[in-house]
Amino acid sequence: MVTLILAVLAFLTLMKLFGVFGKVKFSIKDEQLKSECVKKMLIKTAQNDENALVADKEVLNLQERFHDFSAVAFLGKAEEVFDSIFNAFANSHHHTLKSMLTDDLYESFAERINKREDRNLRQEILIKHKKTSIEKVKIMETKACVLVSFAVEQMSAMIDTEGKSFDNPMRLYRNVLHKWLFERFYSSSSWLLTNISSAER
Repeated sequence: MVTLILAVLAFLTLMKLFGVFGKVKFSIKDEQLKSECVKKMLIKTAQNDENALVADKEVLNLQERFHDFSAVAFLGKAEEVFDSIFNAFANSHHHTLKSMLTDDLYESFAERINKREDRNLRQEILIKHKKTSIEKVKIMETKACVLVSFAVEQMSAMIDTEGKSFDNPMRLYRNVLHKWLFERFYSSSSWLLTNISSAER
């Protein structure tokens, strides 16, 4: 009987020790994972800080050329231009597009408008801005160029005469990154949009 009790106690003791060591083992693993996560976060933060310093330096170069330049004001105005152009495109407002775009860009927008109108279609576009930032600045001999990135959630649908969409019937939003190039000559008081591109993310 005593032997049986001792055997049971030994078994329970071993189970308890196994449980403790098991927990220690997993705890160590968790600490390693935490350490790796912290390390990755620190690296990412350092990279972001480095990018921010580069951006700040480029903005300072712009301010030396244009004393009235403010990054916050510039990005706010860039978003206004972005929204105005997409609104004009969706509503076929040629005069607005012509006043805001270079001849080449206007022709590109006008061609797309004409194609959809020839098919009796209209465009529906909704934009949710997520992040707008200055991606690159280039100081040239006679002008400065600023590349702005617009990270947006975008809903785009072609609508027929019955109000139905064949390309996006659920009116789903997509994550899109637009990159627009603005230029300004040192002798000018305004910025001009000269190039645009976009890619789904």
